[in-house]
Amino acid sequence: MKYNILKVKITNRCNRDCYFCVFNSIETGYDLSFEEYKIIIEKLKKLQFNKFHINGGEPLIHPQFMEMTKYAKEAFHNVKMVLGTNAILLHNMDIINFVSDYYDEICIGCDLEHKNIEYVEKVVPQIINRNKNIKIIINSIIEYTNSAFSERLDKLKERFSDQMILVNNNVYHVKEGKPINQLTSLCVHNTSSNLLIQENGECYRCFNSEVPEDREFNIFDSDFETNVHQRHMTHYKYCAWCKAYKE
Repeated sequence: MKYNILKVKITNRCNRDCYFCVFNSIETGYDLSFEEYKIIIEKLKKLQFNKFHINGGEPLIHPQFMEMTKYAKEAFHNVKMVLGTNAILLHNMDIINFVSDYYDEICIGCDLEHKNIEYVEKVVPQIINRNKNIKIIINSIIEYTNSAFSERLDKLKERFSDQMILVNNNVYHVKEGKPINQLTSLCVHNTSSNLLIQENGECYRCFNSEVPEDREFNIFDSDFETNVHQRHMTHYKYCAWCKAYKE
């Protein structure tokens, strides 16, 4: 089995307090320790995958973000490095240069709730000027945008059309009013192509699953290697992006 993306959340803390997000505090929360992270990396070496995605919360908050990036880069060969961030802490050239040199893709959440359009407009050109091969994916929640905001993103996309992708999503992880997946069959639509690892080691094979209700297993379990190759045998509670989803 070959995974498309392995996503590791190195922290559940964030420097923004967005209504729709489950991560909303920089003061409280949990950072994955470097020792735990190294154990996770060693376990992931036994899997085949295309992309390694470091995420959070806001991963740039983690005090050992750079060390974690370097460790993964050295551990995984011929694997694309992906960073998920709100770009707010990409505030100086040292950080921008580091991210540009170590990552192949930067995924940036940008909408009215993030209050980060000025940061995005500033750092995207700097990143692309540093790395002409890097891809920038801007993920904007359409419920939290307006026409003026969208025009600014469109202008940025037009300027860097070869390296930037603009994705508009509906809110699917709001805190209230989440629809429940009414599928009556097994979840066979997601064929374990992605693996999400929370900062506490809990694993999910669908990025749209409901945390923590859809927990499948833990990467620190002694039988992790067996579990990670098992087919998911029950439908997830929340899979709004699944084509067979029905409210």
